[in-house]
Amino acid sequence: MYDLSTLANFPFKVIKGKAHTSNLKEDHNENLRSNIFITANDIWAQNINSDPVIAQADGVSSALITFVLEPIVGTYFKAANAYTAYACKINGAVPLSLIGKRNRKTNLTYQPNDFVGDIIPEFFDSAYRPVIKNNGVELSKFSNAKWIFDFVSGVFVQEPSISMINFVSGTVECYLYIGDFVSDITSGGGEIDGGTFAGIFRTIKIRKGTFAELEALMSSIDPMKSGELGFTTDTFEVFISDGVNLYGVGGVIYDVIANIPIAGISGRWFYATDEKVLYLDNGIIWNAIGGKGTEENFDFQHYVLATQYDAGLDPGIAPNLGDRYLILDASALHVNFGTITDLEDNDIVEYDGTQFYVSYNVSEQPSGLVWDLLEICWKYWDGTVWNLFSTITAGTGLQLIGNVMSILEIDGGTIV
Repeated sequence: MYDLSTLANFPFKVIKGKAHTSNLKEDHNENLRSNIFITANDIWAQNINSDPVIAQADGVSSALITFVLEPIVGTYFKAANAYTAYACKINGAVPLSLIGKRNRKTNLTYQPNDFVGDIIPEFFDSAYRPVIKNNGVELSKFSNAKWIFDFVSGVFVQEPSISMINFVSGTVECYLYIGDFVSDITSGGGEIDGGTFAGIFRTIKIRKGTFAELEALMSSIDPMKSGELGFTTDTFEVFISDGVNLYGVGGVIYDVIANIPIAGISGRWFYATDEKVLYLDNGIIWNAIGGKGTEENFDFQHYVLATQYDAGLDPGIAPNLGDRYLILDASALHVNFGTITDLEDNDIVEYDGTQFYVSYNVSEQPSGLVWDLLEICWKYWDGTVWNLFSTITAGTGLQLIGNVMSILEIDGGTIV
């Protein structure tokens, strides 16, 4: 048995960040550093509303659940015919509000008869006060038995004495914390699903693996959350998750046709360097854009500064040599474009130092591709109109305005 001084000094000094080396030393005389060890997996990261109903709607708290108290082996005290420690346990089937949630004791989803912890204590509000009962009667804190309840581990413990409580049918009525932990919303864990990590910026984690592995994650216990990114190590693509599906982030895969990936991801592009043909994945098969043949069948154009929709686009009174613009309405040009010979709708014009001329005549090309610097996107010519080079849509938690995909602000938290 440790000396009482040691039992008191050791935790006292550690809490103050000092290592305990001697009972003869006060804490200010200890020079070695120490501290309580808590991992990011153990720290609750979301705000808990004082109203349990709101906390449940926020996905932070479970419903009120009654757990049974099971004696912990090795804690039997014969003199009182009772145990000094009891653990909270699910009584049979998994409660509805815990289905699909992760039990930090097992790192798996909650299962029938699991032991539980992470119980919300009453200092968040008296409504959360765990109610401990023996045979249906609530225990009094002023009874002769000296007991405490550890809400993190879900353990009821009492000092061994003849006044100990001998549970006939012990239960605990309480709420469990089911929200994010620090590891879930930092770069070490990556989840960005609901709730607020007050005062700390969220970091979006990028998962990596083959596309099949990322796709499998979506239905796993630790799925990619809304706004989380994934990098495929087999096709070298980037995807963004909406919490349910994966969407390709704009870009073109370049390789020989023999290495074209298996189709099945709608909106993905592949350029066959040997065939000089661009393919679009429609979710079922790859479709060749512009047909096979010579390189002229699909033109990769030098970038344009902007796309002209009406007379509001002004190239300036003194354009720079090489300035290029995509002209959608040739009948509504700004006066500073001047008169451009043979210009038609959808042509690309370029400034030669004296005047603008038609640099790319779409009537002579069945398909083409150009980068718009102003709108920050690729546009491709399908023989009739210029289309955005993307099929990305905004899923849950995301917002698409023009060509900009943003992650919505969640519960007042700041997202960077």
